[in-house]
Amino acid sequence: MCFVCELFLFALLTKQTAPKNCMSNWLNKSNTSSNVAQNLCASKHYDVAIHCSYYSCVQLMLHYLEFYFGLEQNEIDNMLNPKQNGGDGLHKALGNYYYNSIDQKDEDDAFKFSNVLGKIRRHRITADYQKTISNPDNFNNCDKWQSEITDILNKHYD
Repeated sequence: MCFVCELFLFALLTKQTAPKNCMSNWLNKSNTSSNVAQNLCASKHYDVAIHCSYYSCVQLMLHYLEFYFGLEQNEIDNMLNPKQNGGDGLHKALGNYYYNSIDQKDEDDAFKFSNVLGKIRRHRITADYQKTISNPDNFNNCDKWQSEITDILNKHYD
């Protein structure tokens, strides 16, 4: 996590902490990342806000791997290891796993999930690795896509 994210995360956590054992660590991280993204946007730090919005989605997917699919951390690590999944990186392997799972239940949701995840991933890559500076519209798109991904995951796995 980048330094700015860590600072905002620390500030957020010192003001509002969740009761212990009320939710999984992944779900808590996902919710925190989403809240931090909103705070970063309010402070006009759009690139880092986009980063946090994307990682909120990743952390929610990891939550469901553990609590819906019943995978232990070492099983998740092995499943997402590029040597085990045909060379895909963690994020691509995670997206493919959920696409295939959702596709068995609802083809339209699977397509939408994959499409939206690709959009927010591309914006996160631009925000993290390109010299262009993101703007409020970029963040608002990512915030909308994060909500759509969250809704689809919650619909199928909550």
